[in-house]
Amino acid sequence: MLNRSKFWAVALLVAVFAAGVAIGGPAWNVFASDRNDERDRRVGPAESRDRERKSYSDHLQEDLDLTVEQRAAVDSILDVSQSDMRAVWRDMRAEIDTLRKAVADEIMQLLNEGQQTKYSEILERSRRRGERDRATRNDRNYE
Repeated sequence: MLNRSKFWAVALLVAVFAAGVAIGGPAWNVFASDRNDERDRRVGPAESRDRERKSYSDHLQEDLDLTVEQRAAVDSILDVSQSDMRAVWRDMRAEIDTLRKAVADEIMQLLNEGQQTKYSEILERSRRRGERDRATRNDRNYE
């Protein structure tokens, strides 16, 4: 009996996490877009994009004040693991997209016609932004 309760508790926790991921991505993109637009007005789009394009290695360099040898070692570690990480993300992406679609469909059913139109626009902007961001990341990886 206790094992069944633990199973359902874990299943509920996983479902809530998955729903959070599915809803959080589009919501984050909507709110991040507003912040990015405001930042672009203050500092200009080129400066804003340059600030956002720092690599993980760049962030570690700034935050940890790495030596030249440490930076080279970090870059090497990241280069070696990059293809494995991409494979994992590709596999996870299909699952996340399926969950995101299911959540969006459920939300859509709750909305009236006007809200559905606006929500469809929000989802489309989020999709385009994701495609653009992935294309930008892919371009940077081949520079």
